Amino acid sequence: MNSKLLKMLLLVLMSIVVTSCSQFCPYYCSLFSETSNETEIEIHTGGSSGTYYQFGNDLKELYRKYGINLTVNETKGSIDNLERVYASCNLPTLQLGIVQEDILEWGINIPLENEVDDAVKEGVKQNIKVVFPLYKEEVHILARRNDNIINFDDLQGRRVAIGSKGSGTNITANLLFYHSGVAPSEKFEISYGEALDKLKNG
Repeated sequence: MNSKLLKMLLLVLMSIVVTSCSQFCPYYCSLFSETSNETEIEIHTGGSSGTYYQFGNDLKELYRKYGINLTVNETKGSIDNLERVYASCNLPTLQLGIVQEDILEWGINIPLENEVDDAVKEGVKQNIKVVFPLYKEEVHILARRNDNIINFDDLQGRRVAIGSKGSGTNITANLLFYHSGVAPSEKFEISYGEALDKLKNG
């Protein structure tokens, strides 16, 4: 596999997205303006023990200094956030979501098996905009020492845990296999904890 492509795939860019529905255009355009009058914003993050939720709370403290009330919502993660932002056109407050940019790409262009309706995918393509990127998030691959897994290509024909179905981790893993052409013998759609238990138990 091309090493440059793999390096790009293994760095997932985290971004905040917003819907571009006409009623929210004033919010979107003035969100970070010193003259903005908007004081009620919601942000969709992730599980309460995760990084995205903590990041949302950090933003909440920052916004408070400027008289803005940011409500931090616990969610299932990137896909849930994307769907919530997409469905927010009729809500009275501005809705933001923390989303992996590869999830945006998956939702719009990548022909993987997924649960996103075609109409929703088209709506995301037309109406979801990135407000600003946050940070690059590395993808980590864990293996036992005696499995002789040195690089990504070594996952060919192996059994691999790829995260729970519908999670951002699951989609990122499938995108990696899609772009690289690497084909595991079996993919397990299980949580981090379950995956670690299986790894330790062989």
